[in-house]
Amino acid sequence: ILKLERVISKVDVSKNFMASKDDIDYPIIKKSEHISGSSKQGTKFLECLDYVQVVCSDRLAYFLEEQQTYKLLKSNDCNDVVLDYLGAVEVSFCLHEGKVDRSSVTCPVTPVLFPLFETIDKLIITWEIACAKCEHFPVGEELLAVRKFLSCRDRLWSCLKKSRYSPTQLNYLGFDESGFLVQWVWMKKAFKSFKKNIEAHAVESKSVVSAIRQLELLFGKIECAIYEGTGNALTTNAVWKRGGHPRVPALSKNWEALDRLRTCAKSLSLMDEIINASNTATEAPNMVCLGQLVKLNHPCLFIDDDVKSDLLGVLCMTHWATTDETRDINRGTTKVHFVSSAPSILERRVNEAKQKYAANINSLIIDRNINTLDNMMTVEEIESLNNNGVANRGGDVPENLIQGLLKRFGEIQVTQLAEIWCVHEESTIIGEISKSFLTKQDEALIGSIRSIAPRLKHFICIASSKTLWRLSDLRPHQTLLWAIECASLSTKSLRHLLQSVFPLMMSSASQHLWCNSFNSLDCISHELVSPRFWKDAFQPIYQSSGSDVLSGQNDIFAENTGPTRLKHPLRSTVIFRLLGLANRSSSFAPHLTLENWKARRNQYEIIMGQFSALVYKDEPDLSSFVVQYLFTNLVGAMGHTTDVLHSSIANSTIHIADEKSVGALFRMSENIFVQQNYEKLIPPLISALQSIRAKNSSSGFKQEQEALAWIYVGLIRLHLFLPSSPMDPGKKPAAKVSQLDDYLLDLGCNLWAIRLQSGFDKGDFSPHHSQSRQLITEAEEVSKKRMKQDKKKVERPVKAPPFLSLFRESHTFASKNASVDKVLDLVDSIQNAKNNEEQAPLARSKEINWQSSSGVFLQSLVITLCRI
Repeated sequence: ILKLERVISKVDVSKNFMASKDDIDYPIIKKSEHISGSSKQGTKFLECLDYVQVVCSDRLAYFLEEQQTYKLLKSNDCNDVVLDYLGAVEVSFCLHEGKVDRSSVTCPVTPVLFPLFETIDKLIITWEIACAKCEHFPVGEELLAVRKFLSCRDRLWSCLKKSRYSPTQLNYLGFDESGFLVQWVWMKKAFKSFKKNIEAHAVESKSVVSAIRQLELLFGKIECAIYEGTGNALTTNAVWKRGGHPRVPALSKNWEALDRLRTCAKSLSLMDEIINASNTATEAPNMVCLGQLVKLNHPCLFIDDDVKSDLLGVLCMTHWATTDETRDINRGTTKVHFVSSAPSILERRVNEAKQKYAANINSLIIDRNINTLDNMMTVEEIESLNNNGVANRGGDVPENLIQGLLKRFGEIQVTQLAEIWCVHEESTIIGEISKSFLTKQDEALIGSIRSIAPRLKHFICIASSKTLWRLSDLRPHQTLLWAIECASLSTKSLRHLLQSVFPLMMSSASQHLWCNSFNSLDCISHELVSPRFWKDAFQPIYQSSGSDVLSGQNDIFAENTGPTRLKHPLRSTVIFRLLGLANRSSSFAPHLTLENWKARRNQYEIIMGQFSALVYKDEPDLSSFVVQYLFTNLVGAMGHTTDVLHSSIANSTIHIADEKSVGALFRMSENIFVQQNYEKLIPPLISALQSIRAKNSSSGFKQEQEALAWIYVGLIRLHLFLPSSPMDPGKKPAAKVSQLDDYLLDLGCNLWAIRLQSGFDKGDFSPHHSQSRQLITEAEEVSKKRMKQDKKKVERPVKAPPFLSLFRESHTFASKNASVDKVLDLVDSIQNAKNNEEQAPLARSKEINWQSSSGVFLQSLVITLCRI
């Protein structure tokens, strides 16, 4: 019925429009009437008819709809205009006609919409006049570009008429922005092609140039309003796609299952408590102790390694089954019901263990405020009761519960030793992976990556069982390990997987380097005493250590954090503390007692075992390969990589000719950021990469050049990977599908109208002339695009934060604290301070302030927006 109504409306439109054709000024139509009598110009006449069909016949419905809409609005009184019942383009027309007060429209885009369509129509008329003067009629690609541009123009107008203007809605525009942004991007691309064809056919006219300039100014005004001054071409979606990024589930239920698993993994870790202890202000104590963990019933005291191993495996299986990470890799027989049931099973196991542990602890707690027979007993009587067995008190409490707690906390104290090794090993593994991808190809690449498997497996085992890290941090490493153990692994699948997990591996490595338990060794209490089980005398959340190692937020960026911390004698310091040989003047508890001697002996056994298991190999630093791999990946993301360029970067043989070729490739980029900052970043980056592998350079100079390369690559990647649009990329495919559905409906109605007209006139309801074939071909192409976009649709969880917040926050940070000029100015200050000791304190202060403000931004981003 809907299609029939649309067909009837098109027939009526055709009659009404052709009856009033004389009122519309189309120069090429008039030119066609002039040349139609000349047989010598028959070809041009046919070309002109094709153009008339594109410009007029195919657009009759849109013509009439616009005319009727504007005519009705003109006839309305100002008092009759109600914004809530009008579309966005109708509100814009009312503003233009003075029927609506400008102050009542808060959306910055709405007032420009009607002038935009008016300017497009004037451009078409101006261009037609120029074409008519030189008897040039568009054909082929030029006619196709005109048709596409006008089609996008009409569909954008129709979309804006359907989008109701609502000043009170939460969208950042005054109407639904999803359809508008999709149509807007399509029209920009069509205009770019239209402009290119105009320039190619050299239709010289100052009026055409002026009309194009006016339209581009309006484009810029709308772009500024849409992208809030960030610039529409700071990044491109192609860079994000080709550069690699973490994969997420397409269905919200799968995302929620992953979120529950991550939450479970986070609850088993002690890193949040340690980070909080390291970052507390001076007036608060900053030490994690056994009493605190007992009071919190923390799972680290009772969860065994089997549960951790199962949780890590379930995390990997869920990612394997619900994301595109392991594309073209044999996924086994993972069932759909496994994804939904796995979180509940693991949560139940953790809760059962927690309830059993809590019951055991509660059975030992004595409330002195309750006047009972037990509380009136003397200490000797209580001890005698405990010696006879505590099972009579109503709880199945093991006799060695206290010793088990001391042993478990003693193992927690030793985790600092293993974590230092894991941070070293994690960086080395990432370097080995980067080196393999740079220096190997095809089968040699797979073989090189598989040679890392034993080392990767050992690292995962130690990190999951001997450290306090979140198991979710190890998930990308475990997925990579499973993939390289798969016999059917291909080079293409391996590269795709690395692009998905490598950003996560880099992020985890950075987090472990800056937020860990060994930046401040005092964040974990070195005392090993049992907690007091008096209910009113439980330990506070943080136990005072007497010495405040970290005082305030800025101290997290002090000299004993980050990469420089690994250059300190950490292992020796940790061992001295565990042996009771460190400075303990502030502690009142003895190091070795009759109560904790078994736990201390267990600690010493662990230390001796780690001396042989956690070996620090004397191998070269591979971090330079990581930064080179990131640069190579960046070149590929820009769409400029070649085999010669890839080989030269991989083998660190970037010569002057290569530098020029790389520079030329980046200069060809249409990206605004690259164009504006090329001289500041690209040549210095290539020079730094050359210096890193130079054989005659000193180690200190190489380290400085490597640091500069990291800064340049980091700046480029940050600004290129910024969100290019305030529209959620997960919602974009669904918006495209909706707009393509409307387009398909219009094409179908046009085809029906043609078939009905042919049937009524000639009796042929299935004509096969060029117009019908063109509509069928176009409908097939649109259907393919729709199917492709339908597969890309992503469901966001109900409680997902708005993407607009991420867009605004990230662009604000990039334009201020992470701006190229500010970061390079900080680099210059640090370099100048090397030769001038008087400038060193100022440079150090600037660096700490920059680190602090950047850390605050990242922390807010993680808390409010990121749940990965």
